Amino acid sequence: MKTKTILLLWLVAVMSFAQEMKVPTLADKGVKGNAKTIEWYTYQFVNNQGLSYVKKDVETFDEEGRLETIVSHLVANNQTYKYVYTVDKKGLLTEMKIVNPSNNMALQTTSYDYKKGLVSKITQVQSPNTVERIYEYNDDDHLISVEVKQNGTVQLNEYYEVDGEGRRTKLSRKLPDETESKVISTYSYETKDGQLLTSEKRNTDQGAFEITKYTDVATGRDILEETKKVSTAQQGHQRQIFENDQFGSWIKAEVIDEQFGRSRLVIRKISYADGTETGRTEMKSPDDDRGQFMRKNAQMQLAVNGKLVKNGIAYDIPGSNNRLTYVSADKAWYLLKGYNVSSNMTSWGEAEIITNKPDAVLYTEGYANVGGILVYQNGVNLSEGSTTYSGYSSYEIGSSHVAYIRRETNKTMVVEHPDELNGTVGIGELTGNNYYWGKSSDSTYILAAFGRSVGLQKQLEDADGNKLASSKSGNLFYWYFLPDFRKHFSEGEVGDVFPATYLIDPIKQIRQDDLLNVDFSGFSYDKLANGNYRLKSKDGTAVTGIASKTVKTGDNELLAYFPLTEQYLRMDGFYTLENGKEHLNQSVTVMLDSSANAYYLYNEGQSITFYKPDERFSKYKFNSHKLDNNERVFGAVLYDSAANYSYGMNYDLDGSAIMGPMRPLPLNSGNVYLLKLKANRWVIFEKGEKVSDYDFSKLREEKEVIHFYKDENGKVRAYQFPGFSEVEPGAFIYASHLQDSEVQKLLTELKVDANLTTSNDDKVDLGNLEFSKKDGVFYMTDANGTYVQNHLGWFDSFYTDNLIAYDSSSHFLYELTGYSNSETIEEGKVKVLLNNTQDGVIHWGDNKSLLLVNGELQVDVRRTYITQNSNDVIWKELIYNQSSGETYRFEYKNDTTYKLLPVEKLLKNEDAAYLVKVDDKSFNLISKGELVKDDNAKSYPYQGDLVRFFKTAEGIARAYRFKGFDAAEALDVIPAEIIPENQLKQLAEEISKSRN
Repeated sequence: MKTKTILLLWLVAVMSFAQEMKVPTLADKGVKGNAKTIEWYTYQFVNNQGLSYVKKDVETFDEEGRLETIVSHLVANNQTYKYVYTVDKKGLLTEMKIVNPSNNMALQTTSYDYKKGLVSKITQVQSPNTVERIYEYNDDDHLISVEVKQNGTVQLNEYYEVDGEGRRTKLSRKLPDETESKVISTYSYETKDGQLLTSEKRNTDQGAFEITKYTDVATGRDILEETKKVSTAQQGHQRQIFENDQFGSWIKAEVIDEQFGRSRLVIRKISYADGTETGRTEMKSPDDDRGQFMRKNAQMQLAVNGKLVKNGIAYDIPGSNNRLTYVSADKAWYLLKGYNVSSNMTSWGEAEIITNKPDAVLYTEGYANVGGILVYQNGVNLSEGSTTYSGYSSYEIGSSHVAYIRRETNKTMVVEHPDELNGTVGIGELTGNNYYWGKSSDSTYILAAFGRSVGLQKQLEDADGNKLASSKSGNLFYWYFLPDFRKHFSEGEVGDVFPATYLIDPIKQIRQDDLLNVDFSGFSYDKLANGNYRLKSKDGTAVTGIASKTVKTGDNELLAYFPLTEQYLRMDGFYTLENGKEHLNQSVTVMLDSSANAYYLYNEGQSITFYKPDERFSKYKFNSHKLDNNERVFGAVLYDSAANYSYGMNYDLDGSAIMGPMRPLPLNSGNVYLLKLKANRWVIFEKGEKVSDYDFSKLREEKEVIHFYKDENGKVRAYQFPGFSEVEPGAFIYASHLQDSEVQKLLTELKVDANLTTSNDDKVDLGNLEFSKKDGVFYMTDANGTYVQNHLGWFDSFYTDNLIAYDSSSHFLYELTGYSNSETIEEGKVKVLLNNTQDGVIHWGDNKSLLLVNGELQVDVRRTYITQNSNDVIWKELIYNQSSGETYRFEYKNDTTYKLLPVEKLLKNEDAAYLVKVDDKSFNLISKGELVKDDNAKSYPYQGDLVRFFKTAEGIARAYRFKGFDAAEALDVIPAEIIPENQLKQLAEEISKSRN
């Protein structure tokens, strides 16, 4: 206890005392101006908690700025004390009391005695102890000694040597049990760059230390203290940082201990006499957070406000010795300053907090060999291994970048000229505008949207230098407005980036907001002498650059689509004007509004062509149907085979419209649509072709049409066309597939034969079939002119001049004789190769075969050769149908010509097991279309048969009996008779007796 008391007294004694003991003032407190109160809030490092709120002091001052009272509250023990200061008429401090504010009882009293205006003694009474401090001065009134007594007994003597300015140069101390005083510290002083450097050499029980303190001369504030232990050269640094209010009074002070971590923070709220308040009462993040790190080779610790925290990857920063890391608990990014300078640090380095805003985006310049930028969010390097479809995309414009952050952010960041960062870290400014353009070279620019480049196809610049640009995807056009484009491009540098606007309703926005100095309400054209044209707006602006390519119509007119106004424009009489001359301001007729896809009728409706922007449809299938037999109003479907997309249209051959719209139909699997006709009739189109088997289409409850069909495996499926009763004739309804359970239910409900047997099969004369061919399309009819095919699944010539066609609905196989010999055939011959009650195999080419059972194509099969010698002229095979479990035998001449072969269905057994006799002593076993290899099986002759005993993979005993083996010829196929399990033992015994 004595040691603690002496240490406390020594700390008090070494404090510097003014020669005149005045009460503390506002100036002493670092306050400029007249203040009434100062509230101090102290945060101290607490183990396992970091920086914690420990104390609050409220100081009041009189009109002359002298301290009157301090009310101090200690958070740890919830105790409050009040300090009361008393001064005499000269302004000297005569007494300071510490009282209990609840009962005003004095806990400690300190009184001050003076001689010649200098404090001679300070007496501190706190029962039962009285401590006295007696002061002695030299002739220059500089303090040279202090004696400390407790209850009349000397506890400590200190002696000081001072320079001419009264600054201490040596401190000696003598304790009661010592005969001589010991030198504790020596001091030296130097003024440099506006700072006073006070150097102290101090001797302690722990060794000798060198301490250098840096004081700002202008403010009198200590800003840095360096400590070095002489024996070990271990160093410590404490920095003190101040923040001022607008009057120059400090409102925040922090002590940063670079050896042991953050130690202390004081924030103040100052209330001035005029009512002004500055400062604050609570610590806030990130302004008051302080990070420090310690690196030991590959290991690193990060402390925030003195408390160790878990951090993420320490990312390198190109061009800098610093690193970047993220603390997820605080959602904060820290800059580890000088991380790469030393791999084994001896003191804590500064970890500057960059931002703690949730989802903040940071960026640095990319690596020298990679370029670009590195982008970070929530502890992740977004640009590392990113793709166009990941959570981040970025596009380079000159030396700048437009980056789009997906995930939950969905915003864009523009980073201009990151090569000028010089190793620093930028905080991204995110914006909801995702469209930007930038100068990529002295002659080019780039538009970027959502961090990706936009391939611009058409553009127009008005007289004021504003630009309109468009991109195209499929048949859709997207429009962008670049205000003041010419000014920015001419005056800007390469890499400068400017905002653009995506126009949702372009022509409406242009007109309402007066974006462009162009009148798009009408058009004219010029035919130029070289045969080209110039399309102009109503005010004469050339707008050819934002129009589509022109297309010649069937009646010799020139047609262009103008995507901005969504109009088809006809340049009237273009081909009738004389060539070699200019023809100016010719008329333009608007043929169609608001449709990018259109049909064009000519020759009194006998011919029809189909258009999309820039071109005519070239690869398509088209079919139409009258909505009513008594009218010339049609509904039609155009299937674009190149894009796998369908369009619906209605046109009237008796109407005046030459051009009309084609509506894109909702995409569905198979491109299947129903066209509603009048009188509650309908027709179904699949990929632009009519589906003919309407016996299998039923109107259910007058609301929806159900259409049944068989797929390529012969399984019954169905489409549903909902809302049939709610739409008008001419409307299209797209198909939705029904689940298998629903199909079976509807077959019963609508009384449809599950075999989908066509009701008019008996009316077709299959012995007198013909086909006609024109433009690559053929039709099959019987002698009565009835169409035969229902659902043609595939066509192939199999290297012949004929066409083999398969009807996957009625399951017939046809041969169209001489199909390939001519482009146009009026009356070609058709032969039924296989009907829906027959089995067969098509074999062609190099080992290619197809099995048909009851006319249905079987695709889930396994084939096995019976033939042993590849030189044999006739080859034999088994083919196993996995869907039915049946096995078939067929043979063919060993060449590559097309053949339709008969097949033999073999007797069926549970294992689809068959023996192929090779000779009298050998055979092959085939099960479910695969050759069986089992060395553990035993085979025995028995009564002219062959019996084979074996065990399954599960260890179960089995046996096959192949009857007539001895009498069979080579390559004969014998089905297995599977011996029941309860007969195995008896059969084995009988075979054993016969062998004996």
